[in-house]
Amino acid sequence: MNGTWDASEGVDAAYLYFNGECDGLGHGEHAPERQVFAHTARRGAWQLVVDLDADGRVLGLEVLGASQALTPAFLQRLQRIDERIDEDVDDDAPGG
Repeated sequence: MNGTWDASEGVDAAYLYFNGECDGLGHGEHAPERQVFAHTARRGAWQLVVDLDADGRVLGLEVLGASQALTPAFLQRLQRIDERIDEDVDDDAPGG
């Protein structure tokens, strides 16, 4: 299982990949056929979304409000993608 976490302000979303591919989900054969909102905690606190393929197999779990739903120790094990996004933005800046 692989996972990513975007801790950007207004995002705070983690994704746990059960198909083993962090970059492939959402495109081509790994695109989710259906999403199921499996759990909603206190209103607005966090949500868990299950992505399923056409055969009903679990592709991954999306956790919205990840910093509230998951422990800090678990979040530290995930690949931080907001830092990668920040680096890409810095590269596009003048002089960057």
